[in-house]
Amino acid sequence: MKKENQIKYELMRLMALDSYASSLSLLFIVTVVAALFWQETALRVPLAFWLLSLYAVLIIRSYCVKQFLHNKTSLQKAQTIFSFSTLFSALFTSAGFLFLFTVADHVHQTFIIIIISGTSAGAVITLSYFKKLSISYLFVLLLPLIYTLLTHKSNAFNALSYLIILFLIMLSLFSAKYNKNIITTLISKYKILATKKALEVSKNNFESIFKELPIGIFTYNKDLVLTQVNKAFTKIIQVPQEKVFNLDMKTLKDKSIIEPLQKVFKNEKAAYEGTYHTTLTDLDLWIRLHAIPMYDTQGNIIAGLGMLENITTEIQNQKKLEYQAFYDSLTGLTNRASFRNYLEQFMKKLHRSKEYGALLFIDLDDFKNINDSIGHDVGDSVLQIFAQRTKKVLRAEDIFARLGGDEFVILLSQTDADLAKIHETALYLSEKIHTTLKKPIHKGNETLYISLSIGIKILTPEELDTTTILKHADIAMYESKKGGKNKTSFYDSTMSRQIQEQLLLHNELKIAIQEKQFELYLQPIVETKTNKIVSAEALIRWNHPTKGLLFPDAFIEYAEQSSLIINIGSWVIESAFALYKELEDTLENIAVNISLKQFSQDNFEELLLTNAKKYNVDPHSIKLELTESIMLNNLNDTIDKMLHIKAHGFAFSMDDFGTGYSSLSYLKNLPFDYLKIDQSFVRDMLENENDKKLVKIIIDVAKQFDFSVIAEGVETVEHAHFIEENGCDYYQGYLISKPVPLKEFKKLL
Repeated sequence: MKKENQIKYELMRLMALDSYASSLSLLFIVTVVAALFWQETALRVPLAFWLLSLYAVLIIRSYCVKQFLHNKTSLQKAQTIFSFSTLFSALFTSAGFLFLFTVADHVHQTFIIIIISGTSAGAVITLSYFKKLSISYLFVLLLPLIYTLLTHKSNAFNALSYLIILFLIMLSLFSAKYNKNIITTLISKYKILATKKALEVSKNNFESIFKELPIGIFTYNKDLVLTQVNKAFTKIIQVPQEKVFNLDMKTLKDKSIIEPLQKVFKNEKAAYEGTYHTTLTDLDLWIRLHAIPMYDTQGNIIAGLGMLENITTEIQNQKKLEYQAFYDSLTGLTNRASFRNYLEQFMKKLHRSKEYGALLFIDLDDFKNINDSIGHDVGDSVLQIFAQRTKKVLRAEDIFARLGGDEFVILLSQTDADLAKIHETALYLSEKIHTTLKKPIHKGNETLYISLSIGIKILTPEELDTTTILKHADIAMYESKKGGKNKTSFYDSTMSRQIQEQLLLHNELKIAIQEKQFELYLQPIVETKTNKIVSAEALIRWNHPTKGLLFPDAFIEYAEQSSLIINIGSWVIESAFALYKELEDTLENIAVNISLKQFSQDNFEELLLTNAKKYNVDPHSIKLELTESIMLNNLNDTIDKMLHIKAHGFAFSMDDFGTGYSSLSYLKNLPFDYLKIDQSFVRDMLENENDKKLVKIIIDVAKQFDFSVIAEGVETVEHAHFIEENGCDYYQGYLISKPVPLKEFKKLL
């Protein structure tokens, strides 16, 4: 029970015990008063009602008290019933006395005033356990009397009313003070009890604390002889208690603790933390020792009390944490934070020596695909193997660090005043690192061929900003990726300009999305048999506020690399639905290019269905064009997703077939409806025999899989005749029209 509730309970208990006597006293008083007036026949019924009411209220209160004292009702319920019954008893008492006051003579009236005042005074003693109840009782009992006396015709009674008001105030103040004293007494009582209990517990537990405390406790005399030890002490040094009892610690081989233990008898602080070799068990520990003096009753030091902790595990963990603060837990290489410190010191060294250095920034190519398709365990193993192989081609002084993920950096320890020599050294090292990964990595049943992209930043004496240095090396590394991966690039300032241009493009694209600067152009798709426009491909254009009309090759590649392609793609899809709604009477369908990132979104199917419903467009009228890069995704997941979408009526077209990951096994499994021959084959097929053969083969293969074939890049009548003769179903190209705005497209129809 909380202390506050404990005090409330005790107050209620004390008040309950006192209530029996106060109830009997009140009943005796009102019974005597009723007897005095009983001879008046007209008063007998009111008197009987008065007595019965008071008896009933006080019986209810007494029953409540009994239940509470026998723990048959809650504190809160008992307080509530007790308070109400007490206040009702005050109300009935006051009402009865005032009724008699109105019919009594002056002598009896004075008698009634005395009785009410006496009852009030008695109530203060009985009810002051709860201040609010006590004061409320006084007001209920005395206020009606005060009012009666104030309104009485007698000047004496009028004057008496003021005395009773003063009496009420004094009783209220006394009640409040008495209540405070009671509570203070109870608080002191419980404090004393708690202290007494604590002392008893302390006394009872002192020996068990000494014996069972997980810290080693021992006592020793002035000769440094052990006089008492606990279990933890024997456990730390792994020696039975009987072997260390009366052991002279001066005879131990390791003397590191002797001096600290002797300080106790000089009344000095005694402490030791460090290594300790046990003589009896030949253990090497790391201990923490504290010792304090023990005194006799005269204050003389008679012994020492020692506390011994085995902190070997703590020190080992601390060293482990220190290791983790400076090294990468997966590869054991220097981590990012530690590397930056090395780099800062290295740059200061270059600044002083006026020499050059080199930093290599390394990123494993397509590493994300390994994690996604094979698993993070395999990915972790690849990183570890790469780190191990690379360390073998580095000098011991070179700093090799993992920045995070699949990003690594190497800071060459070699510096030279000859810039060309540093350039040559860095390039030579990068070639050796590339060579380490020419040998495949075997993990379980997987054989992985890994390549990496390296960016080299030549460090000059003028540079001190490590953030900029790492940024430049990172830019050079991405230049290697842009160049086809598995390459090495040196940083130059033009790369920063390219990055700035990309940042500018990023911001302009965000504005273009917000301000709806994009527009869809339409390129007709013609059915070869009828030479009639039956479909169209929706192609995005950017109405740039300063550069004019921009084609997709000016911004789509960057949008694909960033997350902006999702917003742009969503706009393209919605706009295509809106355009088709306007053209549905003249076109069979409309084709929309879908990026790999857009297709991979969890809400892609929902996006299509939402727009179909919004524009009331039949899904059969929408062709979704995907490039062969779709094969980079998990094939089974891709097939499942395509089938889900096709179930609603949407069709799929493979765009630019033959330029990427073309494979008959993929073609067989992926549920495409259309296959588009890339314009690079169609454009030169009449002059290039290989292109001509490829176009024929693609058409034949498509027919085998029941795909409809669309040829892109048809620019001449001869192109159209050739593909028609070889069974191509549709074509598009400049022969009919380049991509045009909606208004011009309608004219073509």
